Amino acid sequence: MGSRRIGRRVGVVFAGLLLVGGRVGHTQPPKMPSLIPPPHGYGLPVPPPPTVAPPSPSLDELMTKLELLRADKSDLEKREKAVVEEIRMRLKTQGQRLEKLGVTLPVPTPVKPAAGAVLPHIMPEDVPQVPPPHVASPAPVKPEPELPPLP
Repeated sequence: MGSRRIGRRVGVVFAGLLLVGGRVGHTQPPKMPSLIPPPHGYGLPVPPPPTVAPPSPSLDELMTKLELLRADKSDLEKREKAVVEEIRMRLKTQGQRLEKLGVTLPVPTPVKPAAGAVLPHIMPEDVPQVPPPHVASPAPVKPEPELPPLP
């Protein structure tokens, strides 16, 4: 009798394993279509809401904006002048060192623009146009004598 009980137990365990094993391989049943209709416009692109133009700024706002722009401009000009001055000081120091070493740099020859050409303004008005101190000044040019008129 003991073997029959063991046989029943093995049979029950085996049947349970078949049931569990059979469920593992199955997938979910397919979903049935809903009988409730989707909300209006479902899946369709929704148009953007109409844009409303922002109100134009008041006169006081415009004046404040102008004041801020001018303050920024003034600050920018001061910073630019400081950078230019730093460049000049470093060039001056470097020129003095080169002069002590006996190194002279060739003087660049100015290029004359064509007649009617418009040149950009490169240097500020307050900067004198003089050669550096280590460059010799050019010799004065003697005027040529006038020629007699042709017969």
